Amino acid sequence: MKARLHKHLKCVYCGVREARTKDHVPPKAFFPSPRPSDLITVPCCRTCNTQAGLDQELFLATFLFGDAGVTVAGKRLWDQKLERMYAKNAGLRRRILTNFREVEVRSPSGLFIRKGMAVQLEDHRILKVIEQIVRGLYYFEFDEPLPNSTTFRSQFAQPSEAMAPMELIKHQLKLGARDWPGLFEYRFNRVSERPEASIRIMRFWGVNVFWAITNKKGETA
Repeated sequence: MKARLHKHLKCVYCGVREARTKDHVPPKAFFPSPRPSDLITVPCCRTCNTQAGLDQELFLATFLFGDAGVTVAGKRLWDQKLERMYAKNAGLRRRILTNFREVEVRSPSGLFIRKGMAVQLEDHRILKVIEQIVRGLYYFEFDEPLPNSTTFRSQFAQPSEAMAPMELIKHQLKLGARDWPGLFEYRFNRVSERPEASIRIMRFWGVNVFWAITNKKGETA
């Protein structure tokens, strides 16, 4: 029998509609089969749950075209889902191509190594996925939703840039209550006297790292 949600609980994403279903955080589509049995779920409305699907597909396909696509998890996702989805969806192919640019890959000392391709994240749909994951994790961590007025700032770290800053501050952040090495891992913390002020470092498929900072509207630090 499915667990029943409290009829007065609001969706953790929109904060407006009643939560009549549950959503996986991160999306279950980000995990190849067989999926872990302990995925995080949060209460949400059917509208938010349904509307997020296309954005999640874009996020998944975009990053699996890069370094994530050659990981163990990435290869399994390609075989199970992405290859077929990409072949059938011309709009998705065009959208992915606009999210890449040529860059120079350099060593930490600045020496040129090679030309490469990097993801540029002007695409608001990719950032919407990150915001939804942050809202879901916040609810899971603190058993309360982030107010709708909370501001978000997200930054994607290319794989060659990701590890150094993580190492510098990871001792200040708490380990996520659940993680799945090689699939999704995160660290987080928030300011106790200003609960809307929080930070998360999230790593997808072992290589793609996002920073996400939330704050009370009108505050910058």
